[in-house]
Amino acid sequence: HGPYEWSRRENHRFNSVADLLDIRLRERIREEAGGSYSVGAGGWRWREPDPWSFLQISFGMDPDRRAELFDIALEVVEEIRTTVPDDDYVERIQAQQRESYRQSLQENEYWRSTLQFYVQHGRDLADIPTYPDLIDSLTGEELREVAERTIDPGRRIELVLLPESDPQEGSD
Repeated sequence: HGPYEWSRRENHRFNSVADLLDIRLRERIREEAGGSYSVGAGGWRWREPDPWSFLQISFGMDPDRRAELFDIALEVVEEIRTTVPDDDYVERIQAQQRESYRQSLQENEYWRSTLQFYVQHGRDLADIPTYPDLIDSLTGEELREVAERTIDPGRRIELVLLPESDPQEGSD
């Protein structure tokens, strides 16, 4: 979490970093390590009172594998922060975003929330149909730059929910 440079392009790129993080975590933790069925990442940002953002990673796991899986998650975060992703990842993110946009155009909720957001933030309504241009112009280098700018390893917060211990355990 940390300060954020608010703009339409930065918002899209930040969301794309969250998409990349989601893909890479799923590959490494779920598919390669078999450590969690459900793993994901998401990004949130706000403009007022000061631009701020945070990325969240969440996954269930066997508590005995906590250290191993946390290490993998941190490796993925550092990879995204320091390495330009392969074109394949950029293309996958773009395909997901294009499909999501195509589907959302059919929904009243998309139009209501988009129009509300644009009016509240003083954006030009003529920019709404140009969203595919943002998708098409996405590059791996931009993903790395935004990740490097928005992910500060020193600002990490770890929260772990563990099952409650049985009070009967350990008593004779």
